[in-house]
Amino acid sequence: MLRRSLRRFAALLCALLLALSFVTADTGAVLSDVYITVITDDIMELSQETMPFVSGGQIYVSNAIFSGIYGKSLGISCAYSTVKQTATVYTIRTALFFDLANQTTTDNRGNTYSERAVAKGGYVFFPVSILTRVFDLTYSYTMTDTVPVIRIRNNGQGLSDAMFFDAASSLLASRYAAYEKSVTSSSAATSPQEPDQEEPTVYEGQTVYLMFSVTRAEDTREILEILDRYGARAAFLLTPRQMEEEQTLLREIWGRGHAVGIRPTQDGGPVADQLERANDALWAAARLRTRLVWLDRSLSGQKTAAEQAGYCVMRATADYSRSPLSSGSRADNLYTHISSLPTRSHLIYLGEDADNLGGLASLLSDLNGIRCRLPAYRETL
Repeated sequence: MLRRSLRRFAALLCALLLALSFVTADTGAVLSDVYITVITDDIMELSQETMPFVSGGQIYVSNAIFSGIYGKSLGISCAYSTVKQTATVYTIRTALFFDLANQTTTDNRGNTYSERAVAKGGYVFFPVSILTRVFDLTYSYTMTDTVPVIRIRNNGQGLSDAMFFDAASSLLASRYAAYEKSVTSSSAATSPQEPDQEEPTVYEGQTVYLMFSVTRAEDTREILEILDRYGARAAFLLTPRQMEEEQTLLREIWGRGHAVGIRPTQDGGPVADQLERANDALWAAARLRTRLVWLDRSLSGQKTAAEQAGYCVMRATADYSRSPLSSGSRADNLYTHISSLPTRSHLIYLGEDADNLGGLASLLSDLNGIRCRLPAYRETL
């Protein structure tokens, strides 16, 4: 009788241990591969979408490290296009071009690299090794009492690792504890129901292609911000000299999903030479060549020569360069004009981007209201 009781107790103990092992394993699966990212002395919020990960012995970090205060701290920017599957990480002097579709990595000096970027969940992840090597950064991997920490900083900036971890140990622990609690609560509350799917935008209106001539980089960036706010894209025209002098701006325009075109000038020499010169500069800046060309009225006689050279000379449905969107009333006039056109596709030239800061947002809001499609005009090599 005693022996039977002992056997029964042993069986129950084994069952209990087995159950505990399942619980432990499940909890570990939820919280496995958790890392805290620190940029200089700023601790990034823990997020499953932007969480670093290790693959093939490489640590990968997301493009979130280049946003907001983190990008300013590192002095590095990033432009990621989910449509073209390209990402550009850049400073004023240096740029890395990641082609996710073709799995290539090059820089603005023509060098190629074996490291590749990876797209995941709306973000792009870069091997931290190539970022630190090319942009003169340092990184450390430190295992704290609760969670590993990946810290990236400019050489010489911020606290030393020893001073940082001494000062921030309790904060790191509390950040991890809060994340652990949120993940565990979320896992426990998960229901078998399918998550609500976001309905795709249905474009019922016309397709409108907007085109601007670039003025100053500051004005162009304001236009880019307005376009981003409304989910719109456009084509930006630059002279060969601008392409040579505004390499960072070129990368930003292209990286945000917009098109780039060439605008030759009357005093710039033979148009064919200007087009070749502009494409050389564009290739150096963004590993890109374009066939888009806009000819001002003074150069309209060069259309045949440009087309014979293989370029696409753009013809606007409406040229608003003499009455750009300087105000809301100007925007209303253009909106009324577009709405009245019988065709479904329009290429609108708005002239210099700086002249359109006053009314562009109003136009985009109106066009979004009638579900117009606002893509970038594409004709690139």
